[in-house]
Amino acid sequence: MSKSARPGRRLPLPRLALLAAALAALLALAQPAAAQAASATEAAPPAQPAPPVQRDIARRQALLAELEAAQAQGAYAEQTVEPLFNLGLLHQRQGHHEEAVAAFTRALQTLRVHSGLHNMNQEPLVEAIIASNQALGDRDALRKNYDYLYWLHRRSVGADPASLIPIVRRIAQWHMALYHAAPPGVTVAPLVAADVLHDKALALLPGDAPSAARIAVLYDAALVNYHLAQAVLDHRLSHRALREAMLPHGRGSPYLNETAVRQYYSEQSFFKGKRALQEIVAFYEQDMPATRAEYAQALIFMGDWFTAQRRLWDGARLYRRAWAVLEDDKALLDRLFGAPQPIAPPRLPKEGGIGPAAGLVPAAAEGAPLVALTCIDAILDIPAHGWPEKIRLRAVYPPDKTAQRERDEYAIAATRHRPRFQAGRPVATRDVALRYCNL
Repeated sequence: MSKSARPGRRLPLPRLALLAAALAALLALAQPAAAQAASATEAAPPAQPAPPVQRDIARRQALLAELEAAQAQGAYAEQTVEPLFNLGLLHQRQGHHEEAVAAFTRALQTLRVHSGLHNMNQEPLVEAIIASNQALGDRDALRKNYDYLYWLHRRSVGADPASLIPIVRRIAQWHMALYHAAPPGVTVAPLVAADVLHDKALALLPGDAPSAARIAVLYDAALVNYHLAQAVLDHRLSHRALREAMLPHGRGSPYLNETAVRQYYSEQSFFKGKRALQEIVAFYEQDMPATRAEYAQALIFMGDWFTAQRRLWDGARLYRRAWAVLEDDKALLDRLFGAPQPIAPPRLPKEGGIGPAAGLVPAAAEGAPLVALTCIDAILDIPAHGWPEKIRLRAVYPPDKTAQRERDEYAIAATRHRPRFQAGRPVATRDVALRYCNL
């Protein structure tokens, strides 16, 4: 018989016994492990239900899939707009802003396909996208979407162009917040953009007598030009950055020398803000005495505006005029002139009343977190001219921030105050308590 036909060789009995013993040992080890796994499976708690928001998101996504499959337009079916909008809102609630923007953008594109490019039903979607852009800190997207929101309003405006003013002011305020959020001395482009928008808002108003809307825009314009007049003189701002901010808006300078260029832009902003405030004062003055409180408020704001820019004589003159207007209102006089008030920068008049905000805290961008780096509790004297003297520190937090403490102390010393008045004249005030927090 050939080798290929020979039956397979049998293993010796001792080797078979060894293999059987090894297999039995493996089975013995596997049985407890299997039993443990089974007991763990039995003892494991049931799966926790998804949170309500997650369940809502899953339901919206399932509904969208069904609608896309059932409709001829697929992903651009008109019926998907509302579920997409709601899905975006749910993502916003969870803080998932990138997913929210994606859902809102899909809804916006679908709405434009079915309702046209100029339909104002887009506004809630654009507003929602802007809210998520703000949460993400996406400035480029914010700028683009604010421009689109303005374009949408402009294309839909009727016979009243002044209806555009609220959206124009809102975009200008965003530019102001952008300026305050940036490090000092980097750029003045947001200020210039805000000023251009205020010019646009004033041009949209009818040419008759100034209205409440016009006065609000004029106050905003004066404040922007206060910041612009100061910022262009800051030598941390490069000459190139200054020109790059001004020239795209047709704001060239007749000078080549850098110092002359800065002075030119500062004076232009100063006189522009001054004209805005003079128009407000003249409007209230013509309706006296019915507008006495508003007239005094305008005079005080203009006095603060001058004083903050070291035009002390002009500021004191306007304060005396305001005192004379309110001379028989002792309670209001005490509120406005009973104690020194810091005025850097000037505070916009409060709606529904007049009077400055207390304390001295640098302005922060809207929505920015207020994280105090240092705080100083100080006692100081405020002479009649409003420039602090004899600053005595009582407490500093944190105590080891020596260099920052010195800068904060300098900021207090450099801040003008509206002095206390008695009998229509500014007087010195000693031992004024003040807290300054550098944010």
